[in-house]
Amino acid sequence: MPTFEPGVQKTAVVTMTNPKAAAFDYTSSIYMGVDLHLMTTINFHLDAGETKQISFSITMPGNIGTYPVHLDVWSGGTLLNLFHATEDVTISGGVVPAILDFTYPMPCYSGATHRFSAQIAAPKSLGKTIAFSLYIPKESIKDQAVYPESYCKSDKVLLSASLAPADQVSPDDLYTLYSIPSSTSPFYYDWYGKTTSTGWGARRVMIPAKDYPVYGKITVDGVVLSNVQVATITVVTTSDSLLAYSNMKVNRKYVGDTPYAYLTANITNNGPTAREVILTVWHQQPNTTPSYPNYVVAQTPVTFTIGPGQTVAFTSADRNVRSVGTYYFWLVDDLGGKTSKYSTTT
Repeated sequence: MPTFEPGVQKTAVVTMTNPKAAAFDYTSSIYMGVDLHLMTTINFHLDAGETKQISFSITMPGNIGTYPVHLDVWSGGTLLNLFHATEDVTISGGVVPAILDFTYPMPCYSGATHRFSAQIAAPKSLGKTIAFSLYIPKESIKDQAVYPESYCKSDKVLLSASLAPADQVSPDDLYTLYSIPSSTSPFYYDWYGKTTSTGWGARRVMIPAKDYPVYGKITVDGVVLSNVQVATITVVTTSDSLLAYSNMKVNRKYVGDTPYAYLTANITNNGPTAREVILTVWHQQPNTTPSYPNYVVAQTPVTFTIGPGQTVAFTSADRNVRSVGTYYFWLVDDLGGKTSKYSTTT
């Protein structure tokens, strides 16, 4: 089976014979693909009984795949025959959409926020939008220790990006993707199950400690090209953090008539080197809806660098606390350090 790279120029040579006793003019076209996409058309002349090598100049398709090849021959507006080539053509080689490498911390810490990166290939020759997603499948996150009927509501996406043709500017078609910490980044998941003996509801909990498969999915113009496991990560509930937290307090303030609360703390690096910290502020708010108990929310993680022996004063973002009840706040850092819960009651 002939194999070529996308978009290369090739010449197909076909032996044509005129079996008639008179000369004729002919038109012939070559088609590729199951949809018979027209690749080239030429006109030629054969004398009576003449056999000639006819050359067709073809630019190979830009998409990776296997293409059946057809050729038709016309004369005087009459289709003489439609031929199917004995061999298909394979378009491969060059750069194909791929996840080449996935970088992640080992271990990852339940409830924490982490940075992930991936080396990917996105060939501009396709001329299509290429999307990449690295995720833990929801089926692997099931934790039924409390409610056996519960299930995880969605995949845990660690890193995703979509490159439109206008974004594909790298000369070698290679890119590095980085995760951007957000309120959905921390290692938690939403499950749905029985929250009472008879009622169903949602609950947000931290991802339990165990190994998880990470899948890499590639789509081209919305069509899934591949979806395979690319790594296994380990999530733990222990801590390797050398950060110390002190003077933690939940503070209150008003903006107009609306009450807000925010957390303050001193954070000290007891480690021997400076390090980047990704800090997640968690809060649990009162909820009178029985189907949604334990309503836990993460703020957008905060990133900062702290030197050895250095202490920084931290202030969280404000949280609306106008519902009646007790609000809890706590911190989790990217090496598993976790504070106690601090509260305020409205």
